[in-house]
Amino acid sequence: MGTGKDSMLKLAPSFIILLFLYVAVAWLSPGFDDEYFNITTIEKGYTYFDLITFINSMDVHPPGQYVLNKVFWNITNDWSAVRVFSACFTAISIWFLWLNVAKGASQFTKTFSYIVICLNPALLLWCTSVRWYAYFVPVFTLLALLIRINPKDSLKYWGSFYFLALMLFMIGYAAVILVPAGLAVALYARKDMMRSEIKVIVTLGIITLLLATYQLTVLFLVHLNNMASQPSDYIKATGGLILHLLSNQGAMPISLFGLSLVGANLILLWAWFMVRRKAQFESLSGLFILSIFGLFVTKLTSKLRNLVTVSAIQGVFQTKLYEGITSKPFLIAIIALFAVGNLGSIYNIYMHRDTTKGGWNIPYGDVLADINEKRNSLDCISMQVVAHDPVIVYHAEKLAFKTVFVGERNWKEDIVNYKGCHATVQTFRGNSPQSLMVEYHDLIDQLPHKKDRISFGQDRFAQFKRRFSPDIPDYYVTVTYFSS
Repeated sequence: MGTGKDSMLKLAPSFIILLFLYVAVAWLSPGFDDEYFNITTIEKGYTYFDLITFINSMDVHPPGQYVLNKVFWNITNDWSAVRVFSACFTAISIWFLWLNVAKGASQFTKTFSYIVICLNPALLLWCTSVRWYAYFVPVFTLLALLIRINPKDSLKYWGSFYFLALMLFMIGYAAVILVPAGLAVALYARKDMMRSEIKVIVTLGIITLLLATYQLTVLFLVHLNNMASQPSDYIKATGGLILHLLSNQGAMPISLFGLSLVGANLILLWAWFMVRRKAQFESLSGLFILSIFGLFVTKLTSKLRNLVTVSAIQGVFQTKLYEGITSKPFLIAIIALFAVGNLGSIYNIYMHRDTTKGGWNIPYGDVLADINEKRNSLDCISMQVVAHDPVIVYHAEKLAFKTVFVGERNWKEDIVNYKGCHATVQTFRGNSPQSLMVEYHDLIDQLPHKKDRISFGQDRFAQFKRRFSPDIPDYYVTVTYFSS
């Protein structure tokens, strides 16, 4: 990679491009569904102690993400800025991982590893948010980097390992799967030093378990009881795993960019297999395989967001496969296909269109602008915005609209008894019960003084998605307006 000041100057553009990309996506994001539980919880003004107590009484996640949210919210008082904080953490961590992987590599490998590690669409999609994975990924990446660097000093190595492991457990319970995988790989990587390090490993391990005891108790007594919606069945878990591994998450698998990535990954595996039939152990490749296996066995791969935890080390695994290929035409073809697929997917993410996450694709800005315009054109003294999408409700409240969240107590009465205009917003039901959505749709059909109905954001892949979820709408949003 070179040495000294000249080397750092050569590397600077790769870092600046990455950081700018993450900051831009984070700053411009209107947010998505799950984020607004974090946002509204923090805005209630809990003290840190009360916040931890509240989360540990009802959620499915440990309180670490909320504590970090509150820290950054107190500093900035701006959720776009809070997203920028998490985006910067991820960008910096994956850049240092890439730097280590690219050290001493050929120019082809350096370029390829930058594309699959730094320009990974799944990382950009999920790690520019305020949810747990945005904090989990950079910490897990640092853990992976520690294992790969493998410093000789045992206290420095194992002290750092257990500290990062404890942080991961306090941020997300995926640590229950990924930390043991990391420990197994770390022990294997240091098998020659095991006899001299055993006391340090055991002592620090016991201390870490003691520090995690309270949260472990909460996990078993509270959070596990609320996790019914997290895992699915093995059919969905298999589908989620295949989609993530072959086409990533920034493009639908049947799109041009998705197919480009499917082809790239299949050619990569085939070309590697032709020249190297026996896999050679490499620390982060082993960590990736063990982590994926653990997530799949627990059926957590049915939720694509869980797979982003290993996306950075997936890039390292792909780089190791790439290094084993000797055919220059294959090297060029693979790097070209990955470039098209990842850059195209990044464009999708930046434009909020055609990704695998429907909530990311919703044109919230257009919808809210139209509702605001209709408040004036319909001569409404006041307008009530009705939705089951938390993003719409949150931003509508900030625009001084009266709001109703579908499913809350007395929601139907609040709509029927309202004397002003209505803007009823319909989106894909997501995790909302189908019966609730039927009630909501029936109520919309019965409301008087209907004036207009406008749809936003045509889903070009709706027909394909309906193979897996039959009630996917043709448009991401439909707004029906009623005068007073």
